Amino acid sequence: MSLNALPNETLLAIFERLPPQFLLTSIVRIARRYRHLVAQLFRPDGRPGILFDIKILGNEQVWKRTFVGFRAQMQFFPRFVVSADGRRNVVGTLEIGIDRFRHNMDKMDFRALANQVGAFGHISFVDINKIDVHVIRTMLSPLRIAIWITDPVCNPKELVINHEHTLQAVYCLAGGKPTLLREVNESRNTIWSDYFYAIPRLSAALPTLKRFKIGQHIPWETLADARKAEESAVANSLRELDLHIRYPSRKIDIDDKFLRSIATSLCIMFPHIQVLYLRLSVLHYRQTMHPAAFAAFTANQLAHRVVFTIVESNKGRVSYLDSLLKRKVTR
Repeated sequence: MSLNALPNETLLAIFERLPPQFLLTSIVRIARRYRHLVAQLFRPDGRPGILFDIKILGNEQVWKRTFVGFRAQMQFFPRFVVSADGRRNVVGTLEIGIDRFRHNMDKMDFRALANQVGAFGHISFVDINKIDVHVIRTMLSPLRIAIWITDPVCNPKELVINHEHTLQAVYCLAGGKPTLLREVNESRNTIWSDYFYAIPRLSAALPTLKRFKIGQHIPWETLADARKAEESAVANSLRELDLHIRYPSRKIDIDDKFLRSIATSLCIMFPHIQVLYLRLSVLHYRQTMHPAAFAAFTANQLAHRVVFTIVESNKGRVSYLDSLLKRKVTR
């Protein structure tokens, strides 16, 4: 049977299951009928919705394509995503690169940017999904980040940042406007203990925050300080924590007792945690680091899902504890 013989309702049901990029670059070119049917998937005006990922660029990062005056690159979703208000199908994210040397960060107007996209005609701006800021402190103040987070047009769901900006921006937000921020990805080169123990306060200041990721190196011994964990405990609703832990600065056996102390600290600081990722950097995979110790850790913490990754720093390779239970051990 030819595809042309199918009724419109059947074709629409098929098109809804196809990748958006294939629809917009191939199907619409086959026939006028198909073009009109694809437009029906993007009501009310036939324009596909897109999300913005704002990325602050340096001189070393160059993108060839431009869009409304900014460097840009498009990433399509494998399937449609419905916008938060349920009014439009979203096909992907448009990563907007802002050159910190060419554009004034203090005068960024997200409403004007959204209007420019609307005037472009072919696509519809839906929301800003992520802001990725990897700049030195003098280039972008924490207060500016706080303003972006609370901007009614901007209001990103994810913030990727380095240095102390994240924590300072939250301090700037104290008593401020509500945000929609759901994820913070912190990629500092070194995470000091005071910073780690401030995460509960950060989560409490942002009630919508559900996921916190630290991309670089928390000392092992930092996590085992139950007394400091109690001092820093603040009611928060963080659900997912992703930590990269480096090998101890002094000789410590990563045994059952040590891992239990880490589990205790995490339970005190994050009482509502559901998913926990631990990437563990060690010099040697010692005999004391056996699956039984990690299974005991899993049983003594609150997350429903725990994933360990062991990184042997001296060998430059990664080994996984495949035998570990992915689900919490029932007590």
